[in-house]
Amino acid sequence: MSSTASASGEPPFFLYCNHCRWDSAEIGITFEKPTGLAAQLQKFEDSAPDALEFDRLKDHFEPFLRASSLSSSIAVHAAHPGSAAHSHHLHSTSITAAASAALARDIPGVGKYTPISRTASGRAHRDRTANKDEMPEYKSRVDIASVGVGAGGGEFEVDYMRRLRDVQNVGSLEQRWGSSWAGSLQVKDLRPLRIPLHSKRSKRCPACTHILIKPEQKAQSVRYKIKLVAANYLPAINVVLPHLQKPTFTSDAARRALMKISPQSIDDGTTPQGLVAGKTYPFHLALTNPLYDPIQVRLSVQRVHVMATGPSEKARRPPFAISLPTSPFPIAAFAEAWEYEDDEDMLGKSRQSVY
Repeated sequence: MSSTASASGEPPFFLYCNHCRWDSAEIGITFEKPTGLAAQLQKFEDSAPDALEFDRLKDHFEPFLRASSLSSSIAVHAAHPGSAAHSHHLHSTSITAAASAALARDIPGVGKYTPISRTASGRAHRDRTANKDEMPEYKSRVDIASVGVGAGGGEFEVDYMRRLRDVQNVGSLEQRWGSSWAGSLQVKDLRPLRIPLHSKRSKRCPACTHILIKPEQKAQSVRYKIKLVAANYLPAINVVLPHLQKPTFTSDAARRALMKISPQSIDDGTTPQGLVAGKTYPFHLALTNPLYDPIQVRLSVQRVHVMATGPSEKARRPPFAISLPTSPFPIAAFAEAWEYEDDEDMLGKSRQSVY
């Protein structure tokens, strides 16, 4: 939705496509406000000549179908009450009802049926005096095929197809399927079609059936609320390389274990930087459970494929290898920060008492 005065947001507004640079102002469709487009488009559809003519056609056939259904019902019950003719009456009534339902059915490209206002006295007088077995002649107000220039076939479209140079200027069958049959073949004469929203589905977790994504309740809204974010339920992972940290030993066993990894850094008191190719380094994984319930975690290594640089070369193996424990292990429930502070205070007091 764009506006001619986009800076101030003043009407008229129009539909705009960023891909083909088309806008609805080219075909005379503008909007007074950027919301409630369906109600504003309904005004254009109701005032279309083909929609008005179709409403008059429905209004013309409706009294005849109602009168014929009523007269057949009265005649059958009066002549053969409770006889086998009742089945024939049901058959004829079902045919009439099917015809009435087909007449009231929505047709693509034509607006919904709204009965034309009529005076009660004039219509009642015509219903009493007219012969119910005869259908009055219907006269159309306007020829729908002549409403638009070149609409509904004819010499104009034949001449247009002869002079056609680009087939993209002709609307496809899928584009014209929902429009009136007496329409133009040209793409510039196509009208935007409103697609009704039939359903909005929410996304649930297949394991616990909790609602993950929930749509808005309003029909005109297309927003979806994310009820549960998956990242809030995944444990936080912190990767630490022991040889890159400044060693703080609490026991001789920990010092001997780190001496096997980098003995030079232990002797010099320095911390090495980076990793050296061809060596094996252990690393520590710290996983934090965000939930207040214990969980089970299983780790796996994702396979990495190195693509070949040339067509004749084979794909090489990745220049590294990672080994992780594959058995699942539990993680304790999440503890509040003040609990950790209390533990540190308790540990600090015990150290002071020892020293």
